[in-house]
Amino acid sequence: MCRTYLGRLSENDPLHGYLQCDIQPRINGMMASAEGPIKTFPLRGIKDSPPYLHDGRLLTLEDTMEFFNLILELKLNDQEKKDLVVFMRTL
Repeated sequence: MCRTYLGRLSENDPLHGYLQCDIQPRINGMMASAEGPIKTFPLRGIKDSPPYLHDGRLLTLEDTMEFFNLILELKLNDQEKKDLVVFMRTL
């Protein structure tokens, strides 16, 4: 998504009207974003409480793992993500 920023800058300001582009990954059709405060909670029984995140945008533990891998730039490989999901299902 690209947008032109006009803000409170004067037209003589070199930043007036610059183009700002946000390229963010999408999960289940929704933008993946880590904006705002994050409430933490225990992971016990996590497999029994989908959907995930405060707005329910992540439907599975696999979606959730992929979301945090992208947002936090964890660089986990497929096997590491799979192992973490298996671990969370044992809690």
